[in-house]
Amino acid sequence: MAARIAIGLAVLLAGAVYIATRDVPVGSEGRPVISVEFPAASEPGSVQTATFTITNPGPGRMNSVFLSFARVGIDPPIVEVGVQHENPNIVSIDPEPEAISLEAVVFRFAGLDEGDTMTVSFDLKIPEERGIVANSVTAYPGEDPQRAKGVRLQTEVGG
Repeated sequence: MAARIAIGLAVLLAGAVYIATRDVPVGSEGRPVISVEFPAASEPGSVQTATFTITNPGPGRMNSVFLSFARVGIDPPIVEVGVQHENPNIVSIDPEPEAISLEAVVFRFAGLDEGDTMTVSFDLKIPEERGIVANSVTAYPGEDPQRAKGVRLQTEVGG
């Protein structure tokens, strides 16, 4: 009896995994194309502009575009977690996001038609610590976060 239950649960689990992943693009197909321009070296405490270019390869429209900052390993980040939708490491954003997460590390922008490209610039205050500082920045459509694609944002402070 226990064997039948285990087999039944395994079949249900396999079916759930198939259903959950059947629309996830293989490899980079369907994932936004993201690139960043940012200085390789920066002075401590300076303000530098990170310019992200995001292209929607399709299929279909991205109803909203999200950019999300995350730490990279143990290196100090450029953008640390903020509070109450404010982030002291972010001086300005162009264009203004439609929404900002409570921690001020996830930003929602207008949608993007298939084949179209958008540019988003963040003026970022560089940390005082010398050495490599970095973040991972991920772009994804709001309706399908599994279509995410990331890029490393990095500079050498005082280098």
